[in-house]
Amino acid sequence: MIRTITLKYLCFTLLILHVSLRLAGQAEYISPIPDRYGAPVLFDIHFSYGETTHHEEFLRNNYAISQDRNKRIKNDPFSIITITEYSYFSQSDSVPESKKVEAYNATGLISKETDYIWYVSQEEWIKERDEEWFYDTHGNDTLFVLSEWRYAGNSIVQVDGYKRVVKYDDQNRMTLMALYYWDQDENGWKGSEKYETEYNEMGNLTVERMFRWMESSSEWLEVSRQIFEYDAQDHMVVEAIYDWDPDMNDWRGICKYTYENDALGRDTLTIGHYWNVDTWDWVSITKREDQYDSIANSLTTIYYEWDSTGNDWKLSSKYERFFDEFDQDTLGISYSFDHISQSWMYEVKLVQTYDPTNRISTYEGYYWDDLHNAWIGSSMYEWQVDEYGAIILSISYEWDTLLFDWYIYSGHFRERTYDVSGKEIEEISYSWDKDLSIWIPGSKVMWYYNKDDQLNIEVYFEWNSDSSEWELIHKRFFTYRQGYITRVPKLIPETIFLFPNPVHSDLYITGLKEPVKCSIYTIQGKLVMEKTVLSQSIDLSTLSPGIHIVILRKDGKPIHNCKILKK
Repeated sequence: MIRTITLKYLCFTLLILHVSLRLAGQAEYISPIPDRYGAPVLFDIHFSYGETTHHEEFLRNNYAISQDRNKRIKNDPFSIITITEYSYFSQSDSVPESKKVEAYNATGLISKETDYIWYVSQEEWIKERDEEWFYDTHGNDTLFVLSEWRYAGNSIVQVDGYKRVVKYDDQNRMTLMALYYWDQDENGWKGSEKYETEYNEMGNLTVERMFRWMESSSEWLEVSRQIFEYDAQDHMVVEAIYDWDPDMNDWRGICKYTYENDALGRDTLTIGHYWNVDTWDWVSITKREDQYDSIANSLTTIYYEWDSTGNDWKLSSKYERFFDEFDQDTLGISYSFDHISQSWMYEVKLVQTYDPTNRISTYEGYYWDDLHNAWIGSSMYEWQVDEYGAIILSISYEWDTLLFDWYIYSGHFRERTYDVSGKEIEEISYSWDKDLSIWIPGSKVMWYYNKDDQLNIEVYFEWNSDSSEWELIHKRFFTYRQGYITRVPKLIPETIFLFPNPVHSDLYITGLKEPVKCSIYTIQGKLVMEKTVLSQSIDLSTLSPGIHIVILRKDGKPIHNCKILKK
């Protein structure tokens, strides 16, 4: 479904590509969007308000951002984690603010997350938000439910919600996704959208259908479909989107791409089509040619527009990419074709540099200024990371039209401190003051861990510029417990695996090199089954449903243990 939406926007952009390129002078910069082989498929205009999104995209794609506190939390199967936050008015005066409770299932996947808010008038925690996940035996999420609650009178009522139902085939490919929303007036779930997918015998996606829930008829109505066709080598050759036209009572094309590929399956020729409502058929409108080097790097992409007057393809734009000795793209230049001078004219230049770990360290965007006959900067970003891959410097630059050079417009600098085991224990953040041209302290976070190396306390400070001191804002406390049984001591496994989990009847054991004794206990510690096994299956159909503990022993000593859920 995401692919469908993306292609729709791509089709729309394709139809207005020639208009967009001529509007480049109004844009902050134009950046190429690559296809699945790294070649640009279109030019996406980013206006000034889009820079933050572009910046964040680079951060997500190129760096492991350790700011997410979930990466500091160590969860075990069946563990329950409670995170309580207190806001501070002084170093000693505080008030409860929020609480989050997370629960994990037998495989360590999150199964429930509940948010609470502290009601001062009631002096109690009130549930505000619920999220629940359900999985199949392969770990695929089959149901996700989000519910939002509010305190009304003397009771808690659900005011909003979102539900997602997913089904898979025997190859773990998604075949259905249905989305629902909570109707507060009717106090129940109502359908919103549904997606169904089909695959051919080679496992290639062939059809993706989109449905909307029709309230009037209380049924799903197919409103859009995306079709994929492949050649004998499983290379995609056709990709098309159709929408249902109720007036014509027929499917109306939105856009279509046809592909030609080389022996390696790379797109060498792409034809874009739009739907002619008069002839009720496809009409070619754009063409793209791609050239590659010997190691599959995309070097040149040339775009054409269909000239209905001359009844022929007309050159439109071109994009060239250059690579360093490590096959990293360091330079990209886009051109537009001037039909008067019959020559290529500069449009946009993109320059990228990399650090020793092959992460992007700088990104510079320029546009060509005919008046000055020179490249003018439009946007520049710089990043630095520490030895753990966490960002310590992020700077955004703007272009000085008088000095013809970059200057720092905004930035963030972080001082990170780690303990001997590599856990982050302190982070001080600074922001760039462009008026004073100095780094200003902003916030400080300190983390404390328990004896099991689990995050225990998080303390957050903000810088008080009047007193030039750190001011305590809030603390978060993390507590851990087992949801069903006392924690079982962790043992070093000998690459032994027990599956499936949850289990209905047969539990399979692999990785054993010699016979061992298998003991199965209830959560109360009662022995319910014991036998000698060697990489085989055990019939558990006679066991009662619930949580059980499996312990494997060799020579009387435990070598492996785990928890299983008997269905």
